Amino acid sequence: MRLSIFVIMLLLAAATSLSSAQTLQPNAGQRQLIERGYGMFIHFGVNTFNEVEWSDGKLPAASFNPTNLDCDQWIQTAKEAGFRHVVLITKHHDGFCLWDSKFTDYDVAASPVKTDIVAEVAKACRKYGLKLGLYYSLWDRHEPAHREKDPAKYVTYMKNQLTELLTQYGDICELWFDGGWAKPDADWRIPEIYTLVKKLQPNCQVSVNHTIGIPVKPGKIKNPEDYAKGDLIRFWPVDFRTKDPNLSRADD
Repeated sequence: MRLSIFVIMLLLAAATSLSSAQTLQPNAGQRQLIERGYGMFIHFGVNTFNEVEWSDGKLPAASFNPTNLDCDQWIQTAKEAGFRHVVLITKHHDGFCLWDSKFTDYDVAASPVKTDIVAEVAKACRKYGLKLGLYYSLWDRHEPAHREKDPAKYVTYMKNQLTELLTQYGDICELWFDGGWAKPDADWRIPEIYTLVKKLQPNCQVSVNHTIGIPVKPGKIKNPEDYAKGDLIRFWPVDFRTKDPNLSRADD
């Protein structure tokens, strides 16, 4: 059978710079992001086989069992639909990894089907001429280091896994982070993560979901039109913004 995949069509516009100084002019990497435009998210993992959207990191790895896995078909379909790039969810909030990571036992290697999904998608992208982007959840409901009081332990865990993802699968055009609400913003140490990504993949464009919107109290978000002079982007540095209500708004 053909496995169903969750698809989100994306048309992105970049509006922040790679350096600490903001500019209205996109840099070379952001221009490439704008030109890529039409992209497809592929959301596939242990939850797929448990009929839930999110899980708490306790679903058994053995429940991940794609008996007719065909990543080539996914990317062929994307190509035929006119997509120029795909973004693969490599690890969602449950912590299950679609590659054989040396830093966790909650991954495809612990499942009945040990295929490295990231590798297969990367291979298919090269075959059909699509760019490959990756999604990696900051929030991890399985990994014990995530619950340590010292955030450095989990940051090290993330760096180790990101090094695997950014050194084993060829060029990565985009890297999407998500789940930043699970800890205080500073605990993610985004500048350290960003520096690592640029060291390993200089042309990779980085973002964190909910980049725009500063939480001021439960249920209340300060959006860009309410910013005061000197207010910073919530997660910085990034190469493109998400959840910005002004990004696609036409001038009056």
